[in-house]
Amino acid sequence: MLNHEEFLTGVRDVFHSDISQFTETLTAGSGIIHLANVPWERWQPSFVSERAGRWNLQGQPTKYFADDLGVSLAELGYSATNPPIGRTVEVWQTKDQLPVISVGRFPKEIQSAIYQEKDSTKKWEYSHLLVEEFAKQSYARDYLGFFAPSASGIVVRMGGLCLAANPGLQSVERVMAMPYEEIIQLYQKIL
Repeated sequence: MLNHEEFLTGVRDVFHSDISQFTETLTAGSGIIHLANVPWERWQPSFVSERAGRWNLQGQPTKYFADDLGVSLAELGYSATNPPIGRTVEVWQTKDQLPVISVGRFPKEIQSAIYQEKDSTKKWEYSHLLVEEFAKQSYARDYLGFFAPSASGIVVRMGGLCLAANPGLQSVERVMAMPYEEIIQLYQKIL
């Protein structure tokens, strides 16, 4: 695995190269899911966490979205056999074509360093180094956030992608929110 200096050098090389190689564009109207993980009765539409996560630093308002409900569940330790009964699911969509930094396009050794962090005292150390380095780039404000392979999806071999973004940027909008059971009933009616 890469040490700190090797990792930072690799990340800086990415950010100082043609960034379009590491960019993906989400099309307008793309649906994304956020599991709020609070009971429906306590859900607050305006709440956005500022707690640190894999793709955001402490104090940065961020919601974690997934491209699939199953991935959203896996990211918080739920599954079809252990569903988040009574928890709130939010369905959002992108309002415009939005560029995101696609971590899945980074060199494999950088991805491996990020996803193989095992020491709990250094949780998210490499991904936070990447976030900090990205924030220094003049083009950083042009991007919605980070689009990355789901760490939980990798573990359970379901794949999937996650998007870490600040929903206050007016580039995404909530379409609906309801308890998990009602979302499942709605999906079943549609399918």
